[in-house]
Amino acid sequence: MNAIVNDTATFKQITDDPTMNKEDKLVRFLLKLHERGFISDKEYKLARPVGSRFARLYGLPKVHKPNRPIRSILSSIKTFNYGLGLMLAKRLAHLRSSASMVKDSFEFANTVKSFSGSQLNLRMISFDVKNL
Repeated sequence: MNAIVNDTATFKQITDDPTMNKEDKLVRFLLKLHERGFISDKEYKLARPVGSRFARLYGLPKVHKPNRPIRSILSSIKTFNYGLGLMLAKRLAHLRSSASMVKDSFEFANTVKSFSGSQLNLRMISFDVKNL
């Protein structure tokens, strides 16, 4: 994890925590959207941050890989824009209905099991991403 966070090409060390400033700006923006009728009361309450904290970065070993490299995980729960993401995901969910999209690996496995005929000759590729 130290190698990841000390990579100056990816991360920049800051001296002040910008969380409260970003929370305040987002609250004012959401209030404007709410007052103008762009978002409902329910959406406003879901998206409005209260008591935000900064994101948490931690790592878990990839136990199925040789030398067990670390998989970095950035938890955004309780960050200033977490609720906004939830609200937008709900609002945009209807756009996700596509035959080429799957929800998770279980849905993918079920889809592959249902293949027949010429579909059995298809090749599928999976990429292992180091850090997003």
